[in-house]
Amino acid sequence: LSAIIDIQSKHLVKELDSYVEDTPDFLRILHGENQRGPQMTNAFPVTIDVTALYTNIPIFGQDGGIEAFREALNKRSADLKGLIPTDYLIELLILVLEGNIFEFNGDLWQQKIGTAMGTKVAPTYACLFMGSLENKILQAWKGPAPYLWRRYIDDIFFIWHESVEDLEAFMTFINDQHPYIKFTATYDSTTKTIPFLDMSVSINDDGLLETDLYRKETAKVQYLLKSSCHPAHITKNIPFSLGFNIKRICSKDEDFKIRLEQLRQYLLSRSYPPKIIDDAFKRCLLYTSPSPRDRTS
Repeated sequence: LSAIIDIQSKHLVKELDSYVEDTPDFLRILHGENQRGPQMTNAFPVTIDVTALYTNIPIFGQDGGIEAFREALNKRSADLKGLIPTDYLIELLILVLEGNIFEFNGDLWQQKIGTAMGTKVAPTYACLFMGSLENKILQAWKGPAPYLWRRYIDDIFFIWHESVEDLEAFMTFINDQHPYIKFTATYDSTTKTIPFLDMSVSINDDGLLETDLYRKETAKVQYLLKSSCHPAHITKNIPFSLGFNIKRICSKDEDFKIRLEQLRQYLLSRSYPPKIIDDAFKRCLLYTSPSPRDRTS
């Protein structure tokens, strides 16, 4: 049932104004913003995290997930609504949401708020709910508006053009808009650098957006071992894939070279032969113009 609902609704997520598909999509968004011109002198990037989104969406009520999902389904084309009516999909969704039974300390429990994170439709359900909620929040806010508001499921990015005090007032406001959904912000108005997805985003002295690879301090090197029982082309391609990702993300050559050398040490620690690493990195260096971040495919 969950898969059927997801097939009929996941395309609606891409129609949200804040939609971010993945890292390459977000890089294209930033590239387009740089083409429009530099940011204001006092601008700085902000990321907002939705606290435990999946498990905090109320099922019913005016601010619940069912109403947001119904609103999105009603925007489908007449052909799709004729194929499977909205009311029928909502009935199926209620079965999925109310049928999450789990065991804890020997007792059986029923999840009454939120959605199970493992069910097929959960990401679509959460995204459509957040699409509805963020529209209500941004329309109700009467202060300075966030610029370039983009969201990847529960991670939100925007640029703030006003003071830190105004941003804190905005955060207080949005945390008062829903009984369960709460937000935490990450920003630094001095360095103008924040983490988002697998990159750090900053605004340089010229007002342009720059990106670098982001790696958590607690991250462990767990790349597939070269000795693993996989076809040779798999482990041979891993250094290139990782290097290409760095090439795509790093907007400055000096950052790219630093990250590539770090990757070399990580791969050596996983017993990758230097020749395989060097050959893969040489292939990465061939992608110089146009930049991989500018590619649409």
